[in-house]
Amino acid sequence: MPKNNRSQLMLIALALASALALPLLSPASLTLGSASAVLGPRRELAPAPFDVVTRFRPSRFGFAYVNLRTETSGGDCGGMAYAALDYYRANRAPSALAPDAFVLSRDVTSLAANGLAFLSWTLRPDRSTPLTESPGALSRRRELPRLAEALRDGPVPLGLIRVHRLRDVGYNHQVVAYGLSRRGPIVRIRLYDPNHPGADDIVLQLDVRERDAPMREYRAGTSLASWRGFFIERYSPIWPPPK
Repeated sequence: MPKNNRSQLMLIALALASALALPLLSPASLTLGSASAVLGPRRELAPAPFDVVTRFRPSRFGFAYVNLRTETSGGDCGGMAYAALDYYRANRAPSALAPDAFVLSRDVTSLAANGLAFLSWTLRPDRSTPLTESPGALSRRRELPRLAEALRDGPVPLGLIRVHRLRDVGYNHQVVAYGLSRRGPIVRIRLYDPNHPGADDIVLQLDVRERDAPMREYRAGTSLASWRGFFIERYSPIWPPPK
């Protein structure tokens, strides 16, 4: 999907949700201020060594084709991530060799469910202030313990934040997290990245001591991208179409 159209679709979905009073996100996800007053009891990440991994593997449940992104297109990563999770829950490997109607419909659903979160996370500053946490800080403090807990029940979709301006929001990314390990302060999150089909060796790595620092995505030790932060996406499974 072209970047500008993808950004416009997020804004349209938010307008519709507001008009219909749909509870897309919790108040904690919407605030740009300090989260400590609204998040309730603080969750802590389990101490090292710590491992949790699901049976999801990109080589089996991911799509065999690469996300069709270009200099002007963010692709359909949200639809691919959602659909891969749908196929995982159906215990079936996806057969599509190019974006089909199911992936495209799931892409629209993913943006409707998570568009406002992408907008609010994009607007966060790179450095935390007394009133606003950076994407990196909020990822480490809130999302990381939640992710470790959620992975005990299976893989989950993540939104990855790269950009700073709303007009570029379509250049953020959507992936599937299916495992997590901690050794000392270093955490590695195992990812299905639709930009790298069939890759079972992609991880998002971060140091829990570095509050505001970006985190890096690696494949077999080679750096692929730098991300400002991540959040757990809203997702409801549906049954994929028959073969």
